[in-house]
Amino acid sequence: MSAPAIETPRRPMSYRTATFAPASLPANGVVAVPPVRVAVRHQIAVIGQPGAKALPGDPMAPRALPMTRLVANAVATFTLILFAGLAVAATAPRLFGYESVVVTSGSMEPAVHKADVVVTAPSDGTDLGEGAVINFDRNGERILHRIASVTTNGYRTSGDANTTPDSELVSPGQIRGVGIVVVPFIGLPATWAAEGQWLLLAAALTGLIACLHMSRGRWLDSGQEFLLR
Repeated sequence: MSAPAIETPRRPMSYRTATFAPASLPANGVVAVPPVRVAVRHQIAVIGQPGAKALPGDPMAPRALPMTRLVANAVATFTLILFAGLAVAATAPRLFGYESVVVTSGSMEPAVHKADVVVTAPSDGTDLGEGAVINFDRNGERILHRIASVTTNGYRTSGDANTTPDSELVSPGQIRGVGIVVVPFIGLPATWAAEGQWLLLAAALTGLIACLHMSRGRWLDSGQEFLLR
């Protein structure tokens, strides 16, 4: 004879309920919905109230961007664009057979300054006239000077900043190129490295990294947010 089954009482399950008041429908059958605040990318929009602004002290409201930060962003972006443009202007011609020469002295000032880059076109050294800036070899050294006069034995050259012309004539075979474009100051890193001025080189690299950081998209978004307020 089997033992009678014993039922274990189950605990009643509890539910949390919410009571909603029935909405009264107007005659046109449209329910009036109160304005609802929603956040869209740090901007406060109020449904049902066009043109409404965020309330003071609202944590979702955009914060005002200091003008100094906006100016720093603009300066950093301009610096990066300028540096990139000069770097491209100084190096891209090499892809088409031209040569980029870093000026290492001030003998050609004021037309060409130290640390400028002069882009030179290939030349066989013939049919050059006075005033042309040439890049030539002399005693194992590259020199960038201007042709002061043309003789039957070669070219008499001189630096613009020099009071006297060079003592030696330059033959057509020594000429490696004729200057066509000057790119200012982009050769400073190479000049500092050649002269062992590592502190200046490190400072320039640090400044470039700082400009990259300040021109990031987050700074740009903040600047747009500041201008739109």
